[in-house]
Amino acid sequence: PTKDTFDFVLNNDRVSYQASVLPGRQLPARKKSTIGLKAQLKSLKQLLDEPFIMREPGSGTRDAINRLLTSKGLHIPVAHMEFASNEAIKQAVVAELGISILSLHSLALEGTSGPIAILDVQGLPIHRYWYLVHPKKKKLSPVTLAFLEFAKMEGQNIASKTKQKLEKIRKSRAYKNRKQLNK
Repeated sequence: PTKDTFDFVLNNDRVSYQASVLPGRQLPARKKSTIGLKAQLKSLKQLLDEPFIMREPGSGTRDAINRLLTSKGLHIPVAHMEFASNEAIKQAVVAELGISILSLHSLALEGTSGPIAILDVQGLPIHRYWYLVHPKKKKLSPVTLAFLEFAKMEGQNIASKTKQKLEKIRKSRAYKNRKQLNK
């Protein structure tokens, strides 16, 4: 198999699948913005000293966090709380019950001026990818082909918008930091 195909065995039958990779999404850390964001939280190690709110075991987000921490030689935090939904995690963060790492897309409604802030932590954001997988030898319908093409294009648009949002957040954060230093 090439790098975009893989073999899968089910009931002793080998089937080849084709995978399409979509652009990555990013997983920044965030905390309620009115708490005073602890400017000293600059490293992943320092972040782990905070009460951590995590997705449930088996979640892709949690797995990505665990892989990142393991690759940096850091311990995997004991979850202060675990939830199966991003919305529940966001509400716990807003209630000041801890911090979390979630997809920037989950902040779409709140935006950068909402009650949750993105921390500038070295080693974040985490870049992840979405995959669209289908049997390689199966002839795809025109609707399926159109959907795959749409998903690839939309994935590129989302990646571009995410990059713009992060740039806006970083500029806003730099401005706020300069403003606080001048007080």
